[in-house]
Amino acid sequence: MFGSQLRARHWSWITKDSHPHVSLIEAKKSLSAGQGIFRISFWKNFGAALQSFGATYRTSLAVLQRVRDDHPFLASLTREDDDWLKPTAWLYWKIDAHAHEQEWSVDGIFLDDVEVQDLDGTWRRFKDALVMKSAETRLAGRGFRPILLRRLHFLDGLANAYRRAMARQS
Repeated sequence: MFGSQLRARHWSWITKDSHPHVSLIEAKKSLSAGQGIFRISFWKNFGAALQSFGATYRTSLAVLQRVRDDHPFLASLTREDDDWLKPTAWLYWKIDAHAHEQEWSVDGIFLDDVEVQDLDGTWRRFKDALVMKSAETRLAGRGFRPILLRRLHFLDGLANAYRRAMARQS
């Protein structure tokens, strides 16, 4: 995701975390100056996506997204088995103009065409899904409300005693 679109990422076999896809290594041989390879992967089916989600440790919120298989952006790319995730994912890629340091394709899939699986398991448009809202909004949507805590008087007393002790030492 970059900006307001789901886009293909620039691929280079020397870039950190880029799998050395056989077909992309081959395509790289035919690149002209100012061209690059852009790629994006999608799970082939819901079961493959769920299996991956269950087997991966994440430190952030994982969100399952889907896009129509006949989306015009995907139709503009070459589709093949993803040799890193065979046989569970599709690799989409294309050769396109590439500016120095450009990380994402110019075109992509607008968020209105992306659906996400929401907290209740329902598929919703990206902008309508609760899971895509801020943490505060997500928690409020699940019935949690912020509460105000009054400072405890004994903590105030401890803080004042600490400040007095520190002042005496200086």
